[in-house]
Amino acid sequence: MRTVRPGEETIDEAPALRRRLRELEATIEHLADANIRAAELVAELKEARAVEEALRRRAEEMELQQRVERTLATSRSLPVLAAAVTAALVECKGLECPGAAFYLCERGAPRLLGHAGALPDAEVECRDVGVTLRAEGGALLSLLIGERPLGLLVLDGPWRTEWRERWSPALRTFGLQLGNAIDRIQVEEHNRQLIRDLAEARDRALEATRAKDRFLATMSHELRTPLNAIIGYGELLQEDAEESGDDAAVADLRRITSSGRHLLALISDVLDLAKIEAGKIEIEREPFAVAEVVTEVAEMIQPLIERNHNALRIELDEALGAMTSDAGKLRQVLLNLLGNASKFTRDGVVTLSARACPGGARLLFEVEDTGIGMSEAELARVFEPFVQADASTTRRYGGTGLGLTISGSYVALMGGSMTVRSAPGVGTAFTLDLPREAPAPGLGHDA
Repeated sequence: MRTVRPGEETIDEAPALRRRLRELEATIEHLADANIRAAELVAELKEARAVEEALRRRAEEMELQQRVERTLATSRSLPVLAAAVTAALVECKGLECPGAAFYLCERGAPRLLGHAGALPDAEVECRDVGVTLRAEGGALLSLLIGERPLGLLVLDGPWRTEWRERWSPALRTFGLQLGNAIDRIQVEEHNRQLIRDLAEARDRALEATRAKDRFLATMSHELRTPLNAIIGYGELLQEDAEESGDDAAVADLRRITSSGRHLLALISDVLDLAKIEAGKIEIEREPFAVAEVVTEVAEMIQPLIERNHNALRIELDEALGAMTSDAGKLRQVLLNLLGNASKFTRDGVVTLSARACPGGARLLFEVEDTGIGMSEAELARVFEPFVQADASTTRRYGGTGLGLTISGSYVALMGGSMTVRSAPGVGTAFTLDLPREAPAPGLGHDA
């Protein structure tokens, strides 16, 4: 048996030791890789947590923004807006706001409009401050339209610089949105008040119109009836005086009846104009011969024509035929135009002509005189009610200045138009353009 000397086992175990050493080196290398991976996982975890926190914060901000935007879109009054906005701010978890107050700037002074949670203890003033941290905690947020402060939000809370870095941009945007909302609601409330005022004014106007209609109905009877009686009795007395040969009484009674007719005509003009303005006048469509109406008008106006030593000339187209319209109103319009022509012409010629237009669907009536005429300025106002050329014309020739206004309205009701041409010292010509068939009531017309 061989004897082992000291040291020989180390030589024999060297290969095993080398293998073990390699194993330890591999284990150390593996552990180093594991540590590196662990550090990478820790970094990834921190990054994921940061992303999660950022997403959570963004979700809180978006939730608050969406809630505020819904509030802005649905609020129709400032108290409702104030209550909803402050509640949204207090209920936002990330904002950490135990109390919020909404102030409205009125004439530069803040007025508390609403609050949620604990009312922040602060002295506020309306000014363009944007978002400002308060030394006692919380923040002030100006609600602006442009650079003009409309309101102020006071937010309570123990906020610091990091809070301002997070929330200031969002709150500044909210401030601009709320400022626009305040301006919109104030405009809407102003418009609603205007609508209410207009409705009340309309109701008052309608009541005044109804009162005027009642007055006109009463006055039409109360004024016309006694005047017709005066005129009738005057004519009877005049006949008696003529039979008895009392010439002085005849002259006086003729003046009485003439004045009565003049007064009746003035009252009738005023009442007719009021009825036209109230929409109470309608045309009565009926067929009639145009030449007969013109001839009748010429006979009626003859005494007035002769009073100022004028001559009346009638020119009728053979193709006039018949028309379906309001004969009474056409007669009244022609009488008014001829009356004016006679009144403003002395020792001259008044011409009444009527002719059919090509095609025959429309008729033209013209009253022309050789009287005093009108200037361009007077022509511009000739159809206005209560207007005559000037004060001297009214004093010299009389009248109310309503005849042409009423005539123009009647012509329009019959579906036609009336035009005028004139020159001072030369004369005046009024032309009526009327359809042969007047429009049915309510269908309108082409002027």
